[in-house]
Amino acid sequence: MHSTAIEYTKSKSLSSERVYPSITRQSWITALAFMLSLSLTGLLFYPALIVSIAMMAKAYRENRYNFIIMLLLFGGSYGMTKDTTLPIKAYDICLIVSVILAFIFIKAPIVKRTLTIIVGYGIGLLIIASFSAELMSIQLYTWRNYIAFILFIIPIVVFSRKEFSLHEFWIALMPYVLLACIFYIIDGFILCGNVLMPATAASRLSTFFDPLMSPFSFHLFRKYPPGLFPMVLVVYPVAKYYKLRVWQWAVIFMGLMASLTFTVITGFFAAYIFFRFGIRRLFQTILIGIMAMVAGYFIDGLLPEVKKGDVIESKLRIKSGVDQFFELMDATDDEDIAQFASGRMAQILPKIEIISDEGRQLTGLGFLHPEKNTVNRYVITNEYYSDISENEEVAALVEVIPVQIYISTGWIGLILHVIFLILLYLLIRRLKESAYFISVIFCCVWFGLGGFCGLIYVHGLLIAAVAFSAVILNSRSSLPGFPKTTPQPIYNRFHH
Repeated sequence: MHSTAIEYTKSKSLSSERVYPSITRQSWITALAFMLSLSLTGLLFYPALIVSIAMMAKAYRENRYNFIIMLLLFGGSYGMTKDTTLPIKAYDICLIVSVILAFIFIKAPIVKRTLTIIVGYGIGLLIIASFSAELMSIQLYTWRNYIAFILFIIPIVVFSRKEFSLHEFWIALMPYVLLACIFYIIDGFILCGNVLMPATAASRLSTFFDPLMSPFSFHLFRKYPPGLFPMVLVVYPVAKYYKLRVWQWAVIFMGLMASLTFTVITGFFAAYIFFRFGIRRLFQTILIGIMAMVAGYFIDGLLPEVKKGDVIESKLRIKSGVDQFFELMDATDDEDIAQFASGRMAQILPKIEIISDEGRQLTGLGFLHPEKNTVNRYVITNEYYSDISENEEVAALVEVIPVQIYISTGWIGLILHVIFLILLYLLIRRLKESAYFISVIFCCVWFGLGGFCGLIYVHGLLIAAVAFSAVILNSRSSLPGFPKTTPQPIYNRFHH
């Protein structure tokens, strides 16, 4: 299989000079074919699933970088499919495989230590969950998502006897990331619906025979951002090692704009600027961004407002976002506070009240399930929602990840979560490119403030696990316990 071709001058190190990645036609075709097969699967055209599986099998034999990326997209359900698209969740299949592999491939000390941290984290969460009024059998449905980091073992095993280059992996990611942005642009600005990225939030299900779209209507169709999450894996290499063409930057920018998601857009650019230029330039950029936002605020104010459910937003979501902070400062009661952050505080307040009333600040309410709940007192009528038809809910979910952790596991669980992430980084801190893992954690935490790509959900932890594995594989020759590797075909080079 042909792959990405890159040329470079040996006298100049990659760390001192950024280079242009050059993606071959075959790499584009492979990525496009696989992503379209997933999109068709997400549209419930199930014969396409055969193509997806066949392509993964072929990639495993011929190009394992592609295999890992394909498995990431398949298992994480990033906008092209949903976790409910198949009768059995792809993540659950990967989880079972990971547990089996964890018992087999444990010779390398760094793998043993990582598994020890994950098992300790999982057991700690179960102990906290035992204080909940909910049945443990119900809580396990949500708990299993928290331990998704165990999927780090899959890339380790896939490359157990194969050479691995972090730069080859990064370049292999490029066509998938750019195509995801192109899919967002086409869906958001041309088709105005859910076709290429069918599994983003919408008013109704989009299917192959009944697609949700309004071609060339040119109304602003917001594409929720899960399909953009894998882009987190290239923020660091683009900041440190690669230059992008103008058209590539335009594709990334327009793809992000199609999501209209402030935390995701700012998170990507904040991470890029920080790892490219450092903290000083980041603060300078924030200042410029504030000035641009002031201009955008007045422009957005001239556009017609949009009603979404019980929330009225400005067209570009700039003015409505800023206005919330002014409204928060003028808030006189809980109902005023509830409207902050696009109504997220309306989700949070009643759950926090239950925790306070029951004295569960240390351990939270447990891993409650929004559909399988068995504790009647946790079914609440949320008086802070203005839409009374949707105000009955289980006190299970909110859209701010740190608050979600607190509601489920209390202060003890939140502290345990932070310790878990710190211990993972300490394991690899001395390895080359360990900052790559930090860049992914940075983005996921930032996005998590808006409820996206959290490190308690599969789509966030799977990305973090792949980055963690890549750092280990990149330094494998200096680590004990790994088998000898055999050379692979050289897929990628660097192009000035």
